[in-house]
Amino acid sequence: MNLVAGKEAIGPFEVLYTDFTELIYDDGHKRAQLMPIIDYATKFVLGWAIGERAVTELALSARNHARASLKQESVPLTQVIVHHDRDSV
Repeated sequence: MNLVAGKEAIGPFEVLYTDFTELIYDDGHKRAQLMPIIDYATKFVLGWAIGERAVTELALSARNHARASLKQESVPLTQVIVHHDRDSV
């Protein structure tokens, strides 16, 4: 289900998006997974996590950072949509 598709306008902190990004370093010998959670309207990174694998614990860590940022900005969590590709994590 895509809750964002029907929105005509998206204001700050209404829609966040995220996905895992693989980072390759050390001349291609090492890999890491980055998960940022970004506000659609402002492009502000509300939370992020980095780890060896794209696993649920990494996603939850990024989510917890984003939740703390939203609370600091007094944004009600019940009004925020987080758009993420549907995958195993």
